[in-house]
Amino acid sequence: MMITVSEVIKNGTLKNFLIVCGVSGLGNEVTKTGIIDYEFAIEGFFENNQPFGYGDFLVASLMFTNGDESILLKMVEKLIELRVSGLAVKNIFFKTIPRSVVDLCNEKAFPIVLFDNSLYFEEIITEIDNIIQVSDWVKQIETKIGLLYLKDLTRREVEVISKEMRISQRKHGVAFFMIPKISLRHLNMQHIINSYRNHPYHDEKISFFKYQQAFVVIVASDSDIKPKFEKSFLDMLHLIGIQVSDYCVGISSIHDPVGELDVCIKEAIWSQKVASIMAVERKKFSDIGTWSILLCNQQFKHITQYMEHYLKSIKNNSSDSSKELIKTAIAYIKCEGNTKLTADSLFIHENTV
Repeated sequence: MMITVSEVIKNGTLKNFLIVCGVSGLGNEVTKTGIIDYEFAIEGFFENNQPFGYGDFLVASLMFTNGDESILLKMVEKLIELRVSGLAVKNIFFKTIPRSVVDLCNEKAFPIVLFDNSLYFEEIITEIDNIIQVSDWVKQIETKIGLLYLKDLTRREVEVISKEMRISQRKHGVAFFMIPKISLRHLNMQHIINSYRNHPYHDEKISFFKYQQAFVVIVASDSDIKPKFEKSFLDMLHLIGIQVSDYCVGISSIHDPVGELDVCIKEAIWSQKVASIMAVERKKFSDIGTWSILLCNQQFKHITQYMEHYLKSIKNNSSDSSKELIKTAIAYIKCEGNTKLTADSLFIHENTV
């Protein structure tokens, strides 16, 4: 989930300018940004200081070069040695990047973007810092959601995490777990989240997060009227231009969004799994029946061992009859034990099931 040079460029104002060399380095990681100013103008500066390093995406006017190609080449060689990720150059002293520098950057996978006077350094730096900060925040939240989903925490531990996630302190809450039908890039998901967080009409009772390849929405309310939660959820998606039909969604029952946030999240994730298995767009936890027993116990070792032992004789048999048996079993499960629906889906007689 690292931020790359490519993502920094295409998600900011630099996207309107040419990447003149080093395109094979667009996958270089970016961890911070900065400005090259006086560092290369002071002899021996790098022997005593380390202003730049791995993951830096730098911005420069190259004033200290005074248009001297040899000085520029030495600077780029040093940046590559320091494992800097890439460089954005304002075209004041160099209207084009010299061939010697282009060749070096192409060889060493060091991207350079050439931009003009329409952009300010501060604008580029602020954009990149915001992208990195959002990424760090998203990673922290993902870790907390992982704890809530995968661990058995005390109520006190859940309350602490809920407050750290800034969940609205209301009496009731419902979680929605959304997986896109077509995968989204990590940074695109971050921008979707950020667009809601920064929207002037965002609802403070709604929390919107990313977890792996999914979105998590927590809707809190002082009312426990079920339809209101789904309306708030759909209104929130509409606000940022998301079509719910593009997602497979699991919906939890109503719980305390602070002390029982883990229950909300688990139920929403389990419900989404069932929706995916059943090939339906949405599933509520209250409607998944015995699936709730299977899913809440699936991570236990003895359950996994039992399932593997139970299916071993069929899985290890490569005959056509065994393959048909597995196919029938899967269809039977998807049809929730309805033999007629199973037979219809497989185009066989009900007695065969």
